[in-house]
Amino acid sequence: MLQGLHLNDNRLRMFDVHAFDCLENLTSLLLTDNEFRSLDARVLQNLTNLNYIYFSWFHLCRAALHVRVCEPHGDGISSTYHLLDNPILRGSVWVMASVAIVGNLLVLLGRYLYKTRSNVEHSLYLRHLAASDFLMGIYLAIIACADINFRGEYIVYEEFWRHSALCAFSGFLSTFSCQSSTLLLTLVTYDRLMSVMNPLKARDSGRKRIVVRLLLLWSISFVLAAAPLFPFDYFGRHFYGTNGVCLSLHIHDPYAKGWEYSAILFICINTFSLVFILISYVRMLQAIRDSGGGMRSTISGRESVVATRFAIIVTTDCACWLPIIVVKLAALSGCSISPALYAWLAVLVLPVNSALNPILYTLTTAVFKQQLRRYLQAVPTCSSIMGERLNHTQLACESAMTTSLGHFSSNKSNSGRKRYSQRRLSYV
Repeated sequence: MLQGLHLNDNRLRMFDVHAFDCLENLTSLLLTDNEFRSLDARVLQNLTNLNYIYFSWFHLCRAALHVRVCEPHGDGISSTYHLLDNPILRGSVWVMASVAIVGNLLVLLGRYLYKTRSNVEHSLYLRHLAASDFLMGIYLAIIACADINFRGEYIVYEEFWRHSALCAFSGFLSTFSCQSSTLLLTLVTYDRLMSVMNPLKARDSGRKRIVVRLLLLWSISFVLAAAPLFPFDYFGRHFYGTNGVCLSLHIHDPYAKGWEYSAILFICINTFSLVFILISYVRMLQAIRDSGGGMRSTISGRESVVATRFAIIVTTDCACWLPIIVVKLAALSGCSISPALYAWLAVLVLPVNSALNPILYTLTTAVFKQQLRRYLQAVPTCSSIMGERLNHTQLACESAMTTSLGHFSSNKSNSGRKRYSQRRLSYV
């Protein structure tokens, strides 16, 4: 009587429903390293004595619910019980979703209610950046709610969820948000670079030019995200449904259908944007230092504040994009990627910029603090508290990085040079 059967590494693509009908005494079955990605439950239904079965993909355990031990138990992100298997990961998704949604809503509302007449183009770009990052918050909220809905019995609904329209829409939202946010950050950096390098040059703030630029950017992002939703053989039937969180990152199966598309999104575009942003901020900082080379410590202090903010912006961009680029390249090179690492990259690192952008570009700027101070001072019960707690020195330093040009006393011989330096600082 045959009790153990090893069919691993045989390039099996499918099974007839009666393939194991004559093997009722089978207790162990090894099916790893084959090409099939789905399995009809009827194939194993007659194996009533089967105690151990081994697949390459945990979702195949849905066809072996009657088997006592089915491995693997998960893929790093999901398990047979939960869509998000790690409890810390579950909590992190809710935190990231809340921060991304609330933070970007504050930016959208704040920039809509308190419109500025200076640097209108830059403010408009940041509004669109907040809208893009808000979509990532919606994506994270959908995944978090799906995890609650399937909690404890995910394997029963695993295939239904991955092949559902909601999962495809979630994958679209994630890709749309990532690509539009990346391109918008590049555009914001370019706008800052032009302002700092040519502070005295009159800028064409024509609404038509700005609208065309933004429309082109959103259109490119939309096409890139929507392409896998169309019935192209290149992408397969469920491009976004290869994992429980509906991402097109595809680290667990780097050469799945459409792998070149995934590589272009997460390696080529991200690398180009990261290099451009890094070089641009270095050039901006050098230009600001050159313009204030012979001045007193007031400008030096402001340069220090600018340098600190630039360093934070570049560091967060690197922390978000660089791990994705490196791990994606490693996966394509054949390196084994830890399932746990993949889970944290996909669910936490990838969307981190969407939560941090509103803080870096709006909520910590001097203009936002000034507007918040005016609003709170208008409330009688809050005015005294705000007057005691607000640090006027920090506000004065940070105002150099906003649209406020500021004024400080000087000798007449250096006044022209100081105003030129201030103009540079005001754009960043």
